[in-house]
Amino acid sequence: STATMAMEPNKSPFWLSKEDVIQRGVPEGELENYRRTYYQLQHGVDVWYDRVAQHTFPTEFVVLSTLEAGSLSAGCKVTQQNPGSKLRSDQQDALQAVWARIDKAISLFGETGAMVRFTTRSPKDAVMDTRSDSYVQQVRQLVIKDIERTGGLEQYDDAAKINFVLATFVKVCNKMLRVRDAGRAVGLLIKSQRVQQILKKQTAFGSFPRQTALCVRQWSAELAEHPEMELRVFVYNNEITALSQYDTLVHYPNLCEQKETVAERVKKFFYDAVREPLMTHNSYVMDVFVGADKVYIIEFFGFDVAISACLFSWRDNRQQLMSGPFEFRVVEAPLENPLLSLPARWEKVLKEIAFPTEPPSESSGGGAASSS
Repeated sequence: STATMAMEPNKSPFWLSKEDVIQRGVPEGELENYRRTYYQLQHGVDVWYDRVAQHTFPTEFVVLSTLEAGSLSAGCKVTQQNPGSKLRSDQQDALQAVWARIDKAISLFGETGAMVRFTTRSPKDAVMDTRSDSYVQQVRQLVIKDIERTGGLEQYDDAAKINFVLATFVKVCNKMLRVRDAGRAVGLLIKSQRVQQILKKQTAFGSFPRQTALCVRQWSAELAEHPEMELRVFVYNNEITALSQYDTLVHYPNLCEQKETVAERVKKFFYDAVREPLMTHNSYVMDVFVGADKVYIIEFFGFDVAISACLFSWRDNRQQLMSGPFEFRVVEAPLENPLLSLPARWEKVLKEIAFPTEPPSESSGGGAASSS
């Protein structure tokens, strides 16, 4: 599509020619899909980790065989689409083998725990799952508890209340990604549609664009507790062109106050630590976490409209994202209706936390719950 090509990934050394793809034995109908998948996989954690290991979270890799990747994909399908069905016995055995290797990798991080993800995607959508009532209640209680711990909602006006509840929900969801054993890790992976999509792509081709690997990364409590310090960096021709707050729904006053300092820290980090080792990648999008003492790389993506531009727009800011002038965008004030961007069930739960009402009586036909 012209929208995709607008970012000219074909200028990247990882944008394969049609001939390259055909030589790999990819069926005619899958050429474009393979090329895109290959391009994305060249930005996976396994590609860049050794070059910048000291600037990211300690990571162990669990490489999956074709059968293991297929079995995990089948596990996703059973969980998400056919809860009544079962895996074949060879698939169950394959998952047991993966399970054991994940457990071994997690154990290296001791009590700290880990986050388990694929090289190009995390299962972060799994923690937003609303299919289990007990899980929704668990998250609700954690949000309420955290709000009480930080002084309650009385101090805020309505817009700020919603904003604060949403910020707390983001933190709680982040913390739900922490795993201390393979059971919990695999549970998150097979519930994740993001993971299912990447596995589907990886297993769709006769020859893999790249080996499929899980990353078991040391847990960072600081990152989970400070979502406001996760930022998206845009790099074009090895120059930093723009910076955006990653979470586009929440206004974080402390980020706004430190905006200039944070931008300077990110720029210095890029030019001192990232530019040289990643020179061959040329143009990319990078997520970083600005910690109290150091800046960490979270992940990389291709410079591509398929990746969210966060508070920028590929359509409206294309020129700026390619050539500057440099700008750092943050959410400057609480948004009007940020909960509308969430699944309806979470919207309802968070609204009820922000504005608790008396439970409706049986005869009232829903009462407060039905008000907008």
